[in-house]
Amino acid sequence: MGRQCSTTQRKPRNLKRVHQVRLSPRNNTQQPRRKSPFSHELSSKLTQPQNRFFDEGSDIRNYTYAKFGRAILAQPSGIAFQIWDSKGIPWLRDEEYRDEIVEKIHGSSIEELAEKCATKGLENPNAFVETVREYNEAVYQHRNESPGLTWDPAIKDGLSTQSSKRALVIPKSNWALPLDEGPFGAVKVGCGVTFTFGGLSVDPETAGVISLSGRVIPGVFCAGEMVGGLFYENYPGGSGLTSGAVFGRKAGRNAAAMVGEKVDDRSRL
Repeated sequence: MGRQCSTTQRKPRNLKRVHQVRLSPRNNTQQPRRKSPFSHELSSKLTQPQNRFFDEGSDIRNYTYAKFGRAILAQPSGIAFQIWDSKGIPWLRDEEYRDEIVEKIHGSSIEELAEKCATKGLENPNAFVETVREYNEAVYQHRNESPGLTWDPAIKDGLSTQSSKRALVIPKSNWALPLDEGPFGAVKVGCGVTFTFGGLSVDPETAGVISLSGRVIPGVFCAGEMVGGLFYENYPGGSGLTSGAVFGRKAGRNAAAMVGEKVDDRSRL
């Protein structure tokens, strides 16, 4: 396999161009478990030194969750804290956020939550509290200017932190709810690489692997995340499955046809 890969034409792999998702430590263990990116757009996210670093409401999760993982990796500490209040917590998916999957941090107030996060790696609880206060003020100002808007996680609802009187350097463009009703919850997250956006070059018609000479290697096919040249800056949710189905079918059909031809040749002998 190593010799085969060394003779094939590959799309360049770059860790800045990868599918990255968040990882959260499992409760009472040091082994990370992949955490689904559902509900990240409904939270607020802080990194060291306790500042928001990503527009959580820039788009629906299918278009942002890979970007969010890359944004965490780019932070100096490589970690972030997702936080919710009692309005957001009920919207967390049980299959991704129940206690045996992620370790939750709870607090009856933002101050208490900050102190507990400090035991998990948060460096500056006071800055954490101040960041939440500034975020809440921006949400209140926008709500006062746009009283007709209602929170709706199914659409880009326009509830943001940006108004004529107050605007954050990093906005939350949609689904901005104030973090002002306890109890509060947080999850510490990092980043894990699912696959790189580079891979092998293939013939788009047959899924046959292309060698360094530019010719298709007979009998060698490629499908799934090993196919290169499909993604660059971002990865829309579900597109990997689509790619796997399309190129898997092409590879399977052409591999079967090749085997059939060999069987026919032998039957003529």
